[in-house]
Amino acid sequence: MTYTQTLPKLQLNSPAQRTGYQYETKARNFLESHGLEFLEQNLRCKVGEIDLLMTDGFELVFVEVRYRKQANFGNGLESISFRKLKRFRMTATYLLPSIKASYPHVKNYQMRFDVVYIDGVAGAESMDWIKNILQ
Repeated sequence: MTYTQTLPKLQLNSPAQRTGYQYETKARNFLESHGLEFLEQNLRCKVGEIDLLMTDGFELVFVEVRYRKQANFGNGLESISFRKLKRFRMTATYLLPSIKASYPHVKNYQMRFDVVYIDGVAGAESMDWIKNILQ
């Protein structure tokens, strides 16, 4: 069983889910334009979810995408708590054996945790990328 079979595929039933998927795709395109290679989107398991799985050279990159239309409650980066980062690492660690089984070429890659955060309204967003947020 591969990790993508651990839970049903994400259904985009709500406007929030569709918006999230839209901004994850924008983040994916942004990262690909900076040389990263895309593997998977929305990896889900009982521990949590990884928005994007990518590679950068010999690093396996787990990406959290955060979007905020308004900064009333903080921007995208400020919305990431210590607890969220802890769950991010736990989810990646849980999924790692299945990822390595599905993508044997990443078996010896180092893990890296990145965040892409997007702020602003559609068409006028700003996008920032933090590499190795858990370093």
